[in-house]
Amino acid sequence: MRPEDLVPVLSIDAECALRECTLDFCAVLEQFKPYGQGNPRPAFLLRNAKMADEPVVLKNKHVRLSVMQEGCYRTLIAFNWVERLAEVHMWPQMDVVVYPSLSYFRGEARVELEVIEAREAQ
Repeated sequence: MRPEDLVPVLSIDAECALRECTLDFCAVLEQFKPYGQGNPRPAFLLRNAKMADEPVVLKNKHVRLSVMQEGCYRTLIAFNWVERLAEVHMWPQMDVVVYPSLSYFRGEARVELEVIEAREAQ
């Protein structure tokens, strides 16, 4: 096998809109846990998301992105993405693959969208 034969593959389960990433949607996904080798986390493609605010760098390595799509606003977290910040910042719109999940802060559930991969919108 040659090195050029080794091409990373990103599995996307479905396309969805930001407005569909709700607490109820994430609660349904929670029922599929535990995730692991035989049960991977579901990944969703968000097309044509637009930056709504300046990205925020967290702990010198993570990036919080505020995006809009069709009038819906959400915050995404991109772990270990600080080196891609300049690239992402130049895109007018982006296609983003995320893992939606529930997170809890002070006992309150909220939607968390973890960025897996992104590219300039196609």
